Amino acid sequence: MLSSLILFLTAPIFAASLTCQTGSFRMPYDGATKVVKAQTYCFNEDRTELYSKDCQSRKCSAFNLEIQVKMADLLNESSNPGFNLCRKLGGKPELLQFEASAEWFALDRFNFKDGAFVSTGELMRHYLHKPNRLSIDHILNGRYNLAAFLQI
Repeated sequence: MLSSLILFLTAPIFAASLTCQTGSFRMPYDGATKVVKAQTYCFNEDRTELYSKDCQSRKCSAFNLEIQVKMADLLNESSNPGFNLCRKLGGKPELLQFEASAEWFALDRFNFKDGAFVSTGELMRHYLHKPNRLSIDHILNGRYNLAAFLQI
């Protein structure tokens, strides 16, 4: 049973295939909607994840910050927890709609100084569920205390 649990914890999270395209964003601006011609961006099949092209493989600045995040810290303020995480990571939260197959889809995103961006939900999942991304190397070489994680 423990080996099954280790396998579950160490299995990589498989991302759904992404579609990348160059399109437009619509964003609220001074009480109106501003249309911005965008760089290439990528989204999943059900349009619930959005990435800048350089973030689609999770190798951009958004996914590589060394920071400990607790949900309690994000709920401690009076705004959206996702936006609180974004600010804690040094990003700028934005509401937007993006174009895909001649339709518009609404999401919010984290926008970083280097131009990288990723949808709020995906970055929340990344920083709040780090134990799911354990590598077997970390466990076998003692760099992660599995017993403490499992509270054995």
